Amino acid sequence: MYFYEVAKRIGIDRIAAMSRRLGLGVPLDIELPGTRAGLVPDRAWRQAQGKPWALGDTVVHGIGQGFYQLTPLSLATMTARLATGRAVQPHLTRAVGGRPVRGIRPEDWPSLNIPEGHLRLVREAMWAVVNEAGGTARASRLPAEVGAQMAGKTGTTQVRRVSREQRERGFRVDQLPREFRPHALFVAFAPHDNPVFAVSVVVEHGTSGSGAAAPLARDVMVEAFGRLRPDRGGLPRVAEIGGRT
Repeated sequence: MYFYEVAKRIGIDRIAAMSRRLGLGVPLDIELPGTRAGLVPDRAWRQAQGKPWALGDTVVHGIGQGFYQLTPLSLATMTARLATGRAVQPHLTRAVGGRPVRGIRPEDWPSLNIPEGHLRLVREAMWAVVNEAGGTARASRLPAEVGAQMAGKTGTTQVRRVSREQRERGFRVDQLPREFRPHALFVAFAPHDNPVFAVSVVVEHGTSGSGAAAPLARDVMVEAFGRLRPDRGGLPRVAEIGGRT
C-alpha cells in the first residue's frame, strides 16, 4: 500500500523521467549490436496507442509491474548509477587499438544531480536487503573472506495473473508449471561503501528473486573480487580503483 500511495502522489510521468535518468528505457552507448532500449511507459506513450492512462496503471507501475520492458544491461546500469550518483555508461572494453574508449573513465560520467541524501537512503535500504536479519537476500550475503559487503534488491515479475480465490485457497507459485512461474530478478553492487562492481541477474521462470537470482549474483561477485587479487592478474585492487563502478 505504501508504494501504491507514493506512485499516486508522484505520477507516472515523473516516475518515467527518473527511470530514464537512471538508464532504463533509453539507448545505452555500448559496443554491442542488436541491443534494445526497452520501454518505460508514460501518458504520451499510452495516448499514442489511442488509449488513456488510468490511475490504476500508475499504481501498478509504482511497484514495477505493467508495461515495463527492461533488459539485464539496463538494470545493471541503473544499479551502477544508484551506487555512484553518476550517469555511468556501460562498455565492453576499456580500449580499442590501444586508445581508451570515450566515456570509459569515471571522471567522464556526469553527476545525475540527485540529492546525496536520497541516494544514501536507497543504498542503505539495499544494504539491509542483503545484510540485515530478515532481509530477503540475507542468505546470499558475501562470505567474510571477500572482505566486502554487497547491497542489492530482490524482485519477481509475474507472467500470469493469480486470482484472489487462488490466494485464499493457499495457492503457491511453485505448484505452477515452470512456464507459468514468475521471473526471478536481483540487482546488486559491492562494496556497499566503495562501489566497484554492479550486477543484474534475471532467471526466467525462476519463481523467486531471493531463491534463484540472488545466489547467482553472489557467486558472480565472489569471482569478481577474486580477480582483483594480484595473483589473478592485471586488474587493480579495490583501493586503487578509488570507489569507481
